[in-house]
Amino acid sequence: MALAALLGSASGAGAAGPPTGRLPRDVVPLHYALHLTIDPAAVGFRGEVRIRVRLAEPTPTIWLHARDLEIEAAVLSRVGRADEALAPAIVHESGVLRLDAQVPLAAGEATLRLGFAGAFGSGLDGTYRVRVGGDAYVMTQMEPLAARKSFPCFDEPAFKTPWDVTLVAPAGHVAVANARALGSRELDDGRVEHRFATTAPLPSYLIAYAVGPWDRVTAAPVPPTPQRSRPLPLSGLAARGRGPALALARAETARLLTALEAWFGLPYPFDKLDLLAAPDFAFGAMENAGLISYRESLLLLDEDAPTAVRQAFLVVHLHELAHQWFGNSVTMPWWDDLWLNEAFATWLSGKLGARLEPGHGLPLREREALQRVMREDGLESARRIAEPIRDYRDVASAFDGITYRKGAAVLGMFEAFLGAERFRAGVQRYLRTHAGGNATTDDLLAALAADSADPAGLTAAFRSFLDQPGVPLVSLGLECRAGAAWLVGEQRRFLPLGSRAAAGRVWGLPLCVRGAGQTSQCAMVRAPQFAFPLQGAACDDWLMPNAGADGYYRFRLAPEARARLDRAFDELSAPEQLAVADGLAAEFDAGSLSLPEALAAAERLAASSHWPVAAAPLPILRFLREQLAGPSGRAALEARIRRLYRPRLAALGLDESADEPDEKRLERQELVEVLARAKDRRLRGELIARARAVVEEGSLEARRLAANQRAGVLWVLAQDGSDAEFEAIVRALGHERDAQLRRELLRALGAATAPARASRARALALDPAVRAGEVLALLGSHFDRERNRAEGRAWLLAHQDALFERLPALHAASLPAHFAEGACSEAEARAVDAHFRERVAKLEGGPRALAKLGERIRLCAALRAHHRSRGLDGAFADPHAAVPR
Repeated sequence: MALAALLGSASGAGAAGPPTGRLPRDVVPLHYALHLTIDPAAVGFRGEVRIRVRLAEPTPTIWLHARDLEIEAAVLSRVGRADEALAPAIVHESGVLRLDAQVPLAAGEATLRLGFAGAFGSGLDGTYRVRVGGDAYVMTQMEPLAARKSFPCFDEPAFKTPWDVTLVAPAGHVAVANARALGSRELDDGRVEHRFATTAPLPSYLIAYAVGPWDRVTAAPVPPTPQRSRPLPLSGLAARGRGPALALARAETARLLTALEAWFGLPYPFDKLDLLAAPDFAFGAMENAGLISYRESLLLLDEDAPTAVRQAFLVVHLHELAHQWFGNSVTMPWWDDLWLNEAFATWLSGKLGARLEPGHGLPLREREALQRVMREDGLESARRIAEPIRDYRDVASAFDGITYRKGAAVLGMFEAFLGAERFRAGVQRYLRTHAGGNATTDDLLAALAADSADPAGLTAAFRSFLDQPGVPLVSLGLECRAGAAWLVGEQRRFLPLGSRAAAGRVWGLPLCVRGAGQTSQCAMVRAPQFAFPLQGAACDDWLMPNAGADGYYRFRLAPEARARLDRAFDELSAPEQLAVADGLAAEFDAGSLSLPEALAAAERLAASSHWPVAAAPLPILRFLREQLAGPSGRAALEARIRRLYRPRLAALGLDESADEPDEKRLERQELVEVLARAKDRRLRGELIARARAVVEEGSLEARRLAANQRAGVLWVLAQDGSDAEFEAIVRALGHERDAQLRRELLRALGAATAPARASRARALALDPAVRAGEVLALLGSHFDRERNRAEGRAWLLAHQDALFERLPALHAASLPAHFAEGACSEAEARAVDAHFRERVAKLEGGPRALAKLGERIRLCAALRAHHRSRGLDGAFADPHAAVPR
């Protein structure tokens, strides 16, 4: 009944054609029985699915989904009646399947029985195959729209039902699915049939299975907790021979899962948990219920792995585990509420990660990542968090930084405003009320606002961030009124120079400020202009307009107030300092910060004791170097970077100590990258000496390099080493199985700029030895180097058919962005559109990605023209004494 209520208002297919958005609701699924025959050595798979459905009224046609499948049989069965044959036809490129009956089908319950066959996918989605050495492995990636490539189904998140899955696989192969195994039996032909328990209600995008010669490593069950009365079966799967590398992931899972159960106040909602290390994967991980898939580099690691990878494992694992409640137990009914899944998992993984590992410095890293998303949110083409999804091409666009990081920031802002315990109670109320079903944004907001003093006001404020794009810009000042300090200000949308978007937007903004010796004071600001008194503040106090950096907004201060805040900079927390740095970057993007002011700000920020704050000016310095400076100006900017950042590396030393905190390890790693790119000859000489120490007789032993130093050492070797040493990197890639090291080798090869080496590296993008999910790592590194762009663009255009065919389905839309790296003119924006408009028109996420890319190029052009019009003579000269290179 609840499902019927959720689905009842949806519209059906009209006379105009097949439904490319939501399906009609006259036929809904109630249960699936899926039987698949999978042999990784074959070219494809076969199966039958029986879907128990309810027909609300007589109908001659049933609409559902199938794509790239051959429908071999289609029958509707009812108890006590003859089967009714249906004529199947896949009638749209998005995978809409039409089943036509000879006479209208009667209302009531029935079973659809569909036989089908399909080839293993080549785009790392649907049911796909990966070869590792002499072995082949089959696994799945159904989100968002690829379940229809694996079996006919009603491929929407609202259609949430129990599933019974049976897999027939070769003898000796491991077969797993979402639910626990019930048993297996050998068939007459020697194959083995594996049966699995009925799942909890799941949508099609969360169905997962895998077949192959996997190492399956069973861990000790996760012990009972106050929320869960029974031990939880836990195991990991990896390609043959890689099982031992699952040890750290299996050991950490119990700790993370227990922390999540405590926060939710609810038990893990499924009957077992498998962790699968996919040898090739399009994403970081996927939260399939009971069978979470991960990119190998995130799951097969140990304590000696690169620091950034270890930290990524913690956050990503928490994120996917959090989805088991938020997304899997309670599921959005349609993709415009995807933020309920992804924003929540992003927010909670950062929150609990910081609590479990305070030494990782996660809050500062999270703020750093958010500020990159704020730049995207400044685009006229920026999505809303809750963007309406009307067409199949729009769905992939929802998986972006706006959904994940802006959504997470908005959750964090309202948690800070409501109070942590009240916010948590609202989330728990939401999950208990809708467990096992579907729920919407309105359902969550109602649960959060239930204990609020102003439920309607809180809901409206929250909605103002969900239903409109953009970053609020708050202009603030202090006024003395009858001897008391008043905060006065106004809000509008922040826009970069050259934007054509409207600035006149208003949010329900939880504004929190603090001053010298003061705790934060908060007010809900709902009007374009506002004023309120500050308790205990003096009229000449310094003011931090985003206390704790918890708010999703930027601020601008009057000159006197800005000067006072600058003098108090060292009294701010690290996230607050980063928010100040973001404000300066935003002023630069808006054209209100001159080049001398930008360079002076870089000097101040680079002196911060917190590396992410000190690194904040680097994107501006890169823009100046690439887009404004001539040869002498570039040399001056590189010398300035060396002067600003070399002392930090000297203080750290090039080698880490055993007891060094993660923050210092990450700082050193990034400093090496920054200084090596700034032509620090001494550093590059030391790095290549270390590289050559592990090259013996033409063989590169990259594992002997320190994990946190390896990436920088390898790309310097690719650039500065001999041709023979470059070929040693190519050969090392050919025999390397470790996913993280493979990515480092590929990025090193892509960084080569000598013409012959760059050409050799580009060709690897089409080499079968490079996995499909690795191609963009290579191309991203290649186009990141200016010297590669002219030849690289010509090559990409000549090979774009092969590249688009090779890339994973949801990577393809980002290929034009690599092509256009560094583009900064109206002519280049038009050329990019002309090259790729038709190519991406039917790609999932393609049209929006191309529109955003064109806008970014034009904004870059506007900012470059603005600064050129002000004159560049002597703008980049460093007033300080030159530092030897």
